Amino acid sequence: MAPLALGTAALPSQLDLVSRGNASIDTVGPPICTPETVLQGDGDPHQNFLHVQVTEAIDCGGGSCNVQYTTQHTIGWSASIEGAYEWIAGGFSVEESYTTGGTYECDGEEGDGNVCVIRVIAHTAYTVQNIDAGCGGVQGDPFVMKSPNSGEIGYSYKCRRGGCGSNGDSFWDDFAPVGGPGPQAPCDAAAGECA
Repeated sequence: MAPLALGTAALPSQLDLVSRGNASIDTVGPPICTPETVLQGDGDPHQNFLHVQVTEAIDCGGGSCNVQYTTQHTIGWSASIEGAYEWIAGGFSVEESYTTGGTYECDGEEGDGNVCVIRVIAHTAYTVQNIDAGCGGVQGDPFVMKSPNSGEIGYSYKCRRGGCGSNGDSFWDDFAPVGGPGPQAPCDAAAGECA
């Protein structure tokens, strides 16, 4: 029996297979780069505390007064730069966002000025890096990501007497103990939170 003669016209070329969408061969091309955010080392975790005013300020005037927390605020994660590829927990007990809730009230007396409720939301801050996985490259400098702690660990409510702003005003304090979720922020005596 004579061997079967195969001519070049009998088999489709690799280019024909690819153009028809039914190629089963590996084609060589540029690597697929997948942008992602990763923890840098152990993340050097620290606790940071966001103080959020969750009520309007009530002015006690010449007598006593009371303000009760009623509004909700949703606090999301943040980063020290714009352009984080994505949120990551980094292996810490943190959440992508937190919504305030519950009931808490503050009393004020004559001479207290205005009174408001402050919700202190504990965040874990950790160092991350944007990379292009598959391409082996880092993008930019490392940066700090802050995420609300899970389970309200380290959270607190405080009464502020005098110096209240508007509902939703917020600020970060400078108290930053090392480690993952843990202690509550100390009260701010200068802001009237320690009464």
